[in-house]
Amino acid sequence: MIKNIIIKLINLPQLIKFLRQPKDLTKRWDPKSDLDLELYSKIFNHQNLHYGVFKEKRHPKFLSFADVENAMDLYTRLVVKKTARYRYILDVGCGNGVILQKLSQNKKRTLGLTPNQEQFDHITQNFPRLKVIKSTFEDLKTQEIPEIHDLEAILMAESFQYLPLEETLKKIAELSSKNRKKSKKPKKLAWIVFDYFRISEKTQNDSGHDYHQFRKALKEFRFTIEKEEDFTDQVLPTLGYVHFLASTFAKPLFTHFKKNLAYTNPLANYLLSETLEKQINQINLNVVDPQFFKKEKKYLFLKIKPNP
Repeated sequence: MIKNIIIKLINLPQLIKFLRQPKDLTKRWDPKSDLDLELYSKIFNHQNLHYGVFKEKRHPKFLSFADVENAMDLYTRLVVKKTARYRYILDVGCGNGVILQKLSQNKKRTLGLTPNQEQFDHITQNFPRLKVIKSTFEDLKTQEIPEIHDLEAILMAESFQYLPLEETLKKIAELSSKNRKKSKKPKKLAWIVFDYFRISEKTQNDSGHDYHQFRKALKEFRFTIEKEEDFTDQVLPTLGYVHFLASTFAKPLFTHFKKNLAYTNPLANYLLSETLEKQINQINLNVVDPQFFKKEKKYLFLKIKPNP
């Protein structure tokens, strides 16, 4: 990148041409005003925190922000419903504590776990009654869990994909063992997972655990899947929505940025335009394409228990 900038700086004829170009254009009209109108008409903002669950198939073009938000709320309610029978839950990768708070409101005893300092601070400041530990799951010490003998479930809602497979299974086996040893009435610790897995050897990216390797590892560690539900079709509209926004609005926004740069900072445009274009061309929208996702991955709810 630096080499490219230096070459462009020493190419004086081309540099002068770029610096003069905006002035020549504005003699005829003010294209910057048109670019602003184009931007205002096509850009809007939404923060996608997790997959939404849709009850029916929806075309992304006809989804609204409210639809997506409702689907995300439904996801949270689904997590709460699937963990309703457990009285003491460890939420691994609890994020900003939204699910943790919902579980707590349902009179559940909860404990959050996050390695992220900002998330930890957010929860302690906004939900002071919630208990949360700042640590990775692999480094979690059993003595850090209050009354571990009462712990009934470990929840991983879209956090398992970020954890190392073997170390995670070892830690769950360790917690389960401690749980049984310290309990007067030994009970199996449930492991609840909401996440996607890779089912194809060739995928658009490597996110998510390989499902076949996952099943093999469960067998080696003597874990049993008690329940498995496929929610792939229900989460696909979320991906479709993201893909629609990226393909429909991101490209016009980038085009606006490049054109606007020529009028606001022609030197920066001269130096960086090629680099910016190369970087944007490297973005692979297939990673959020519902069709590719359905071929390469599946989104599952899993209820797993370690064997004694």
